[in-house]
Amino acid sequence: MAVVASAGLLAFIAWKVEPVRLWEVLRQTRPAFVVLAFLSAGGGLLMVACRWHWMLLLRGVADRWWDSVRTALIGYGLSMVLPGAVFADIAKSFQHARRHGRPFEELLLVCGLDRFAGMLGLGVYGLLIAGVTLPLASP
Repeated sequence: MAVVASAGLLAFIAWKVEPVRLWEVLRQTRPAFVVLAFLSAGGGLLMVACRWHWMLLLRGVADRWWDSVRTALIGYGLSMVLPGAVFADIAKSFQHARRHGRPFEELLLVCGLDRFAGMLGLGVYGLLIAGVTLPLASP
């Protein structure tokens, strides 16, 4: 049902942006760039799922890898729909707590740890990129 609803929504959006113009733009797009975009988005989602799984393990919440991936993807999808990522974290925590019979508050803490680890990783990534690019930019 969700796949049918998603396909219908995508078809509606494609129809609203004029299919002929959309097809012209898609024909001009290099296929390698489209593949790279999908691979980088998938890699990012995989890293989010890994981080969520590690934070669960850190708090002693044993979960199967694919259940962690599923919950992380649910949270990611909800963050696209709900106003702000916090509501998606609450929904993700509630769903995980209900499924595993764990206290809801404990899983909210896991979300906080997940957010902190993500910000820490982003900071390290930024420092790494600055360390690589700044010497190249110097005359």
